[in-house]
Amino acid sequence: SLALFGARRFRQVYGLLRRRQPWLNLEFHGIDFVDPGDAGVSPDLVAKQPDLRVPLAEKTATYRAVLRQIGEDYDFGTLEQMTEHLEATS
Repeated sequence: SLALFGARRFRQVYGLLRRRQPWLNLEFHGIDFVDPGDAGVSPDLVAKQPDLRVPLAEKTATYRAVLRQIGEDYDFGTLEQMTEHLEATS
């Protein structure tokens, strides 16, 4: 989970990713934007889902930092656009 990994650790491995990956696929799920204190989030779920223990403000800061860094080197696009690009270049 990117929320658990954090922006600092992402920066530490980003150079390796950048050298080895011509493209990155980063996807989010609804639960990535849930705060442990949100209504309806049970303590049992928080206990079973480690990234739910990370406050939403901290997750959001991580996501912004990571997206900002990726955006310096990669173009953002949809999976459909990536598929079209790969089909056109293969």
